[in-house]
Amino acid sequence: MAQFTYMGTKRLLAAQIAATAEGLRAGPFMDLFSGISAAGGAVAASRNVWCNDAQAFSTLLTKALYTSASNVVDAKGMRDSIRGGYEDNHALLSSILAAELGVEDACLSAPNRAEQIDTLSEASLSVRVRAKSIRESDVHCLLLVTHSGTYFGIRQCVEMDSIRAGADRALARRMITPEQHRWAILALCRAASATSNSTGHFAQALTPRPDNISRVISKRRRSPLAEWFNAVCEMKPIGTTNWRKGNKVFQQDAITLVRKLSEDILQPGVLYADPPYTDDQYSRYYHLLENIVRYDYPETFGKGEYRPDRFVSRFSLASGVFDAFEELIEEASRVRSAFMLSYPSDGLLKDSPAFISEKLSRNFDVVHDPIAIEHEHSTLGASKGAQKHQVTEYIYVAEGGKHAESERRATRRGLQ
Repeated sequence: MAQFTYMGTKRLLAAQIAATAEGLRAGPFMDLFSGISAAGGAVAASRNVWCNDAQAFSTLLTKALYTSASNVVDAKGMRDSIRGGYEDNHALLSSILAAELGVEDACLSAPNRAEQIDTLSEASLSVRVRAKSIRESDVHCLLLVTHSGTYFGIRQCVEMDSIRAGADRALARRMITPEQHRWAILALCRAASATSNSTGHFAQALTPRPDNISRVISKRRRSPLAEWFNAVCEMKPIGTTNWRKGNKVFQQDAITLVRKLSEDILQPGVLYADPPYTDDQYSRYYHLLENIVRYDYPETFGKGEYRPDRFVSRFSLASGVFDAFEELIEEASRVRSAFMLSYPSDGLLKDSPAFISEKLSRNFDVVHDPIAIEHEHSTLGASKGAQKHQVTEYIYVAEGGKHAESERRATRRGLQ
């Protein structure tokens, strides 16, 4: 179900991760940094999947994929259910923004490129100036007042905000279930990904210039409503209903979650960690989808229009990466699970093969030889040099956590 762009290397490693997990302890496969769940999807056929991520977007996605009670997403029924709320919100926003929409529509069909650039900027600036009064009009307008003129056009934002309005009203009136509402919001995220004026992720929008205005205009002409309905038609959960009953989804910091797992009677068979490997915070690539899911009108900053509360991972901080790895490995050794960890040779953690192997040997009874996989890393837009470069990705496997037995005894004492 490839409706979102995979960040990092999970898509490339997924098959190897699944094959390696087959020979390890029975029980659920827990993906501690699930993102959009490439690893979980590869493992799904052989065991239950538990997913965790700190971000709301990933949590919504994995809940839909792995815990849905129904096997079918009724696209036509969902469209009909949200229609009333969509049309009401769309009509009100269209009335409020009649002048700006007229300017944008004329601009998108104008032949003069320089005129297109200037006119698009003027129309979007007008919307931003009026943002406060628009919000006071009792309409759904988060994307309009936050991302119009940068990632999206004005009319595109009107469509997407109205889709959200229709889904929210249909849920409030019990015309759709919470599960159907989840799919509607995920389809909206996919529509945003398909129509965004960006380079495949949301680090920042493209600034219209003579050399890219044709691409910007082409993106602005796409209809999010059409993309949304196409997404709803294509979306479906993974596996069978009975299999999904054994899956779980968490939304926590990975190390905090592993610490809590050591205290639980029910634990996964395999813990898998694929922490960030650069000093780029991954939340900056998904922050717009986070806004769509949370729909909480955040104050934003910077050219990328980032949330001020976006998640910051210690694994992406030079000052914290060594301590983060040491803590993760030690906490994993307290859980009665096999532990898998993937990390590249060129990550922020310097001399990672030696460091990780030493920490695993100190905390686990059995440490297997790392599996080395040669492949190319993407630089996520080549902002820091060449777009791709060769790298060795290592998959580490350890079993028999040296602290797990003491944790088990402590848990038993607590139950007596």
